[in-house]
Amino acid sequence: MTNVPRGYYFNPAAFVQAIVPAGSAIPSAHDSTALAGEDGTDLGDVGRNALRGPGQQNVDFSIARRFTFTESKALEFRADLFNLFNHANRDNPVSDISRSDFGRVLAFSSSPRIVQFALKLTF
Repeated sequence: MTNVPRGYYFNPAAFVQAIVPAGSAIPSAHDSTALAGEDGTDLGDVGRNALRGPGQQNVDFSIARRFTFTESKALEFRADLFNLFNHANRDNPVSDISRSDFGRVLAFSSSPRIVQFALKLTF
C-alpha cells in the first residue's frame, strides 16, 4: 500500500510550507545564532535536490545501406528512428509548494516516435 494519492508523483502532505516568524532562529542556517529578519523568512530545512523526478528512457536507432554502382557513383539509403519504442517520458512534478497542484506531473517531456528516411546520391 502506498501513501501517494492518485495522480501525484509523491505525497504532498509530507511537506509543509516553511514560515519562520520574525526574530526566530532559522533552522536551516549553519550558524545557530541566525535569526529571521523583521519580515520573517520562508527558508525551511529540506536539503537541496530532495525531490527527484521520474526516470527518463529513450532509444534512438539508425540503419543505413550503401549501393555502389560504379567506382565514383553510389546511392545511400538511411532510416533514423527517434524514440524507437515510443516510450512516454513524464516531466518533473510541480515543486512549488504554494501551488495547488504541488506534487503532480502535468506534462510529458518526450516527443512521440519519429521516423525519418534519407536518400543520398554521390557522384
